[in-house]
Formats: sequence, C-alpha cells, structure tokens
Amino acid sequence: MIIRLHQLSARAPRLQDSAEVAHLQSLYQDEAVRSEEQLEAELKERWQDSCFQLARDAWMIVTRQQQVVGYADVQRKSNESLAPIYAFEMAIHPEYQGRGVETLLIRLGEERIRQLTRELMMRCQIQIHITVSSANELLREIMQHEGYCLQQQFLRMQFALEHIADPLLSTNAGLLTLQVALNADEQSVVTRGQGARDTYRASKYSVYVKTFGRRLQAEVPAVLLPCATG
Repeated sequence: MIIRLHQLSARAPRLQDSAEVAHLQSLYQDEAVRSEEQLEAELKERWQDSCFQLARDAWMIVTRQQQVVGYADVQRKSNESLAPIYAFEMAIHPEYQGRGVETLLIRLGEERIRQLTRELMMRCQIQIHITVSSANELLREIMQHEGYCLQQQFLRMQFALEHIADPLLSTNAGLLTLQVALNADEQSVVTRGQGARDTYRASKYSVYVKTFGRRLQAEVPAVLLPCATG
C-alpha cells in the first residue's frame, strides 16, 4: 500500500534497507552508545524473527529520491491472552519532524494492531505502548493528541565500556547508586566521534499507552497518569 504525504510515500522495508534505517535511528535517538553497525544488527535480528512479518509489521517513509526519513514497527511484547501488549517503535529524521509523518506512522501501526487483534478485541483489552524521549516535546504532544496517556517515566542508563571492573549497584532510602570504574582521563560524558573508546549516557523516557477493546468486569483497571489537556 502506498500512502502519499507531501511528496513522501510509505512502504514496507526490505532487508537491504537495514543500513539506511539504522542510520535514521542513530540520528533520531542521538545514539552516543551503540554504533550504526550495532543498530543494524539488532534491526536485522528483529526483522528476521519468526514472529515478525517485515512486509506487514513495519513501515518506511521515503522521499521521491528514496531517502528514508521515517520508520516504525509493531511488536507483541506480552503473550498474556487476556491482556496483550504491543510495543510501537518509531524514528523520524530531524528535518521531517512535525510534518505529519509521526501521525501517519502511528495510525498505520494502530491499524495493523487492530488487524492482529480483531477477534481478541471483542473479549479483552489490547494496549499499545510507545516509549518517547522526555526531551521530545513535539512527539509527546502528538501522542496526547492521538489519545495516548502517560503511564510512567523511567531513566535509561547505557554503558559501552571496553572494560567493566567490579560494577556496584546499591540502594538506600530511595537513592539508587551505580558505580562503574573508569580510566583516570575520562570525563563525565564521553561521545563517539571524539576518539573515545568508552561511552556512557543517561536519558529520561516516557511511556505512553492507548487501549483498545472491551474491558473485562473482573479486570483491575490500570493506573494511568491523567492525560494532558493543553
């Protein structure tokens, strides 16, 4: 299916598109930890999983010159038959954000999940989870406009170190401490491209949830934070 949007079109990815999609993910996520080669390897593994249908569960947005400016996919994250959860992942080129690409991909993903759960929706609820960087105010506004509610926030810490020596994790009175040994000449934040071998960063993310289907009477409703109205 081809969908036109301001001289852009949507199509299913092919295996040979993996390098371009990985490059897009590195731009969108501001990846300082994983290389494009690592992102591509993870992408290929997902695309070739027996439970993933590349022709139906993923979409690319391309320009007339076939530049990849958007990507999204859906994956089932819970095997619970009475409360299936689908994760929706998305990446948009920085120059094409806020031009309707996000909304198009979200609706394509929702339609695919409806197809996958058409029978289940008559007897249970289906949840879609989308994880968004808390710094991405534009996408957070789009999520709320599309009927998603903020469920939780979390801090993701990533380390890509040549040597991890005796990492220590401790908690005390609500304080979580992770201690990792570093070289004497390392700074508090190191990024690839400066010749650094070790990279680490912490980012805050928000999880937005949308629910489809029938709520069971015996089901305990999930606790969601109120949807923003402005």
